[in-house]
Amino acid sequence: MLELRDIIAPYEERTLTLPPTPVPFIKLEESDDSFSVPAGHLQATATQPFEHKDTMVCRVELDKSSSKKAAKVPPFVPRVVNYRRLFSECLDLRAVPKKSFLRGMAPYATDMAERRFLEILCAKEGTAEYEKYILKQGKGFLSFLKLVPSCKLPVTLLVEHLPKLMPRPYSIANAYREEANPVIRLLFSHNTGEPGITTTYLRGVQPNAIVHFYFRHSSEFIYKDSDFVSDIVMIGTGTGISPYLAFLEQRAFCRRQGSPIGRAELIIGFRYRDRNYLCQGEILRYQQMGVLDACHEVFSRDEDSKFKYVQDFVAANKILIERTIDQNGIFYVCGDAKKFLPQVSETLTRTIGSAGQCTESVRSTNVNTLKAAGKYREDVWL
Repeated sequence: MLELRDIIAPYEERTLTLPPTPVPFIKLEESDDSFSVPAGHLQATATQPFEHKDTMVCRVELDKSSSKKAAKVPPFVPRVVNYRRLFSECLDLRAVPKKSFLRGMAPYATDMAERRFLEILCAKEGTAEYEKYILKQGKGFLSFLKLVPSCKLPVTLLVEHLPKLMPRPYSIANAYREEANPVIRLLFSHNTGEPGITTTYLRGVQPNAIVHFYFRHSSEFIYKDSDFVSDIVMIGTGTGISPYLAFLEQRAFCRRQGSPIGRAELIIGFRYRDRNYLCQGEILRYQQMGVLDACHEVFSRDEDSKFKYVQDFVAANKILIERTIDQNGIFYVCGDAKKFLPQVSETLTRTIGSAGQCTESVRSTNVNTLKAAGKYREDVWL
């Protein structure tokens, strides 16, 4: 459990270099307008800090007395809105707070230890603490508020600092065919410490309930008929195996039809083998069917795991990388855009660059050339 005094103690005698306090620029005025907000929205089940006012309607305007330059009302916030809609549909209450937001929160903390904690996190000297307790833990605004319960914030501060609530993309985990198999399969994991918006919503969905979603046509991450004969390497962690289950289902269909398929290898990572390994039996069946030629597993929390992360496996298996490039194969990588995708790309680049005796096709290749040729495809998560 996080103890504020343990973080504050090393800074008791230190002078902090604080950024300027953000200049307020939003004004809310109660309005007589009325409208309703549908219940059951994705974020409506979140623990809202202002529930007692959720039906109050207000006008969102610029504070003309503000000295902030180029101030404007966020375009995703309606000019007339009630608090329920504001918190359910407009503002991302689980966004990771930036330092400027923490600086704006500090004066509202009536507990001095909490105020000092906020000041440390947003100060130049507290960069390491901000990265450790906020960024690396992905601690969202609602979770962070629990650490500073004396901090009673005005709604205007949230409008000024919280980003837009964005759609959450999920990979389809089955071979969806509208005419033959109109079923959508999704995998999701629920982090009880930092619960996500959509995962919290999906956990509460009852059987036969209606769930609204839309298909996204935005990337080159696709396994089409002409790719079936190519060798493929699929890389992912956790629920990042989702699209590969769809790929393997398609390959199984091809095999039953007697159509040729290339070699397929899966590189997947989980925390623990005995409690986090998703769809293990399904993956094993695909191996037994000859649809999946090899499955390379890594477990970051198991002491006996040879590799802790999929990047470690990639770095240690140059032969697999070189062979896939030589055979004009395709690399698929599924994961979050902030950490996982850049790390895998960097590792693959280093692995190719460190190749010793290899063919000309490998020597002249890097991740950018693979992407340009459609041989390196990423499924990007937020």
